[in-house]
Amino acid sequence: MRDPIEFPGISPYLRGLGAQNYLNPAAFAEPGNNIGRQGDATVGSLQGWGTQSVSLSLIKNVKFTERLNLQAGAQVQNILNHRNLDVPASLVLDTGNFGQITDLQTKDNAGPRAISLTVRMAF
Repeated sequence: MRDPIEFPGISPYLRGLGAQNYLNPAAFAEPGNNIGRQGDATVGSLQGWGTQSVSLSLIKNVKFTERLNLQAGAQVQNILNHRNLDVPASLVLDTGNFGQITDLQTKDNAGPRAISLTVRMAF
C-alpha cells in the first residue's frame, strides 16, 4: 500500500459522525502512476481513538498456622467497561470501508470487562 497524499486545509477526520465514518476520504488521494512514488502523509499524521482501561486487583492473605497460608483474590480488567475502538478496517483508498472502525479492541486489557477469582493454599 502506498502512503496517501494529504490535502492541506481539509480535515482528515469526520468529527461527530462516529466510528463508522472516522476518516474523511476526500482528504486523501492516491499518488500518481509514477512507480516508486510515495505520498506525503507523515508518520503519526493520523491519530486513533486511544485506549481507556482501568484494572483492579483485591487480594487477601489469611495465615492459619506458621506454614499454612490461604490467599484469595479477585482481578478485574477494564472495570469501567469502557468501549475501546480498534483501528480502521481499511486504510486503502477506493474501498467501501476506508476509514471505518468496525471492531472493538481486545488486546492489552482493553476488551470488555473480565473478572477472575483465585484461591491459593500454600503449605
